[in-house]
Amino acid sequence: MTHTYRERLLNSFDRRFLKMRDTYRQALGKVDHGSVHDCRVAIKRLRALFRMVGEISPRFDDRKRFRGFRRLFKAFADIRDLHIQIGLAEELAGISGFSVDAYLQRLRSRERKAWKRFRVFSDDFNVDRLHRRASTIARALEDISPEVAGERARARLAGLHDDLRVRMFGAEPEEDTMHAIRILSKELYYTREVVDEVFPDDSAEDPFLNRLRGVHQALGKWHDYEVALEFLNHFLRKYETSSEVVAEARSRFEERKREHREAFIAAWKEFVSA
Repeated sequence: MTHTYRERLLNSFDRRFLKMRDTYRQALGKVDHGSVHDCRVAIKRLRALFRMVGEISPRFDDRKRFRGFRRLFKAFADIRDLHIQIGLAEELAGISGFSVDAYLQRLRSRERKAWKRFRVFSDDFNVDRLHRRASTIARALEDISPEVAGERARARLAGLHDDLRVRMFGAEPEEDTMHAIRILSKELYYTREVVDEVFPDDSAEDPFLNRLRGVHQALGKWHDYEVALEFLNHFLRKYETSSEVVAEARSRFEERKREHREAFIAAWKEFVSA
């Protein structure tokens, strides 16, 4: 039996919603950083789906309908950031005079407070209620033909692709531009996933998603070290006095940040040359 595009889109919503709900519950049941990450990724995939529905149907207010998901995404933000920073902090071990144990203690204390805030948030958060958006999506698409829906969905995909190329046209980008590229590349990646599911193409598979994944993964690691420098600088201002220690600690993270910028440039060149 051939499913309509609306059925395929609602099935896509269900899969993403169930992944989000299950990983949310896993994270809530115990301190599970992997589930926090997986839940946030599922929410990003849902956001791409909602924005695509908003492009297909003027009746669908994707920003309004996504608010509940956005609240959950933001509630997890500090936990995710601090978990990453605790892992990166171990790279500072071995710097003579640097109080890595004190730095880790500071980060872990902040992480415990973040989990406490999250549990307070979860007391008033009904994740199952968000599934009602499925009926809203279905109603918004009732009068839109497969041809029109497919044309509008692919137009959104092409627009994101064009925006991404414009951002990276010419010289290597400044850091502000890299932030925009990081966000756009993920949005394009998740939108392409939805389009491939809802409007399947019988043409030969291309390595587009793999190349694009290389771009946003390199940028994600670059961003982790940018955040790491912010955390580190805050700590150093309060707890370190030796200029030599301060310089060496910052140098460790700055070097890693440069390495991931170079990895991004290489991944981008491969992406645009294909």
